[in-house]
Amino acid sequence: HGKMWTADPADFGAAAAVEKAGLGEYVTVCQESFDTMLPRVPKPVDLAYIDASDPADPMMRLRHLSAVFDVLAPNGFVVIDDVRARSQDWPGAAFLQQAAALYLDGARGVSIYQRRYW
Repeated sequence: HGKMWTADPADFGAAAAVEKAGLGEYVTVCQESFDTMLPRVPKPVDLAYIDASDPADPMMRLRHLSAVFDVLAPNGFVVIDDVRARSQDWPGAAFLQQAAALYLDGARGVSIYQRRYW
């Protein structure tokens, strides 16, 4: 049985919501950065969902993708949200779209990567 790990430096009430829903046994909420949390996550990772952004760190999604790919299970997946931005909006957007095994150009864009394609 898998367990979901989530990280956010800000407290948006996720931990309280997880506990209220009775999901504490299945979800670990970390009020910290992804970079700090990842070393503690059990390996290998089967699925990673990245929805991080910071105007002060425009390469954050690329760093997170690189970090999680190192611990991804064979045939594991990474899903990155909000990648529809044009290249001039933030560096790396075009790369994330082109490198994906599947890119969905919906509302804000979603890229899906699978380890076997890299």
